[in-house]
Amino acid sequence: MEEFTYPEGITVLINLWSSKEESKKLQDSKILGEFLITLVNKLKMTPLRDTLILKEIPALGHEGMTSVTATIALLESHVCFHSWPEWNYMRLEISTCREADVDSYSDSINYIKEFFQCARLDIKYKMWRDKDIDM
Repeated sequence: MEEFTYPEGITVLINLWSSKEESKKLQDSKILGEFLITLVNKLKMTPLRDTLILKEIPALGHEGMTSVTATIALLESHVCFHSWPEWNYMRLEISTCREADVDSYSDSINYIKEFFQCARLDIKYKMWRDKDIDM
């Protein structure tokens, strides 16, 4: 039987709950677009030209509130998120086909915490080769 191998890479899933004071950011596609570009730069990744897509969506059952979904294609893979401002919540996915740069991920996590003044942040790392890493 032929053996298959995976490339180096990591997917990071981040569940974050912003402070109530910062939850307005979760509805603002302009602010979130700038956040996403800054995050990609902090991760030392390369955005592909004209691939940032942001879409505002009415928050179901919460008149006057807007969720935002976004994605950006990268030379290394992609970053995407969806926000639920009615719960002060965002789910963020960072995926890259290169080895994890622990320092840039650590700096990026700190940026996320500060930007949203997170009340809670849960992070799951999945290595493409199923290797465990410490961050």
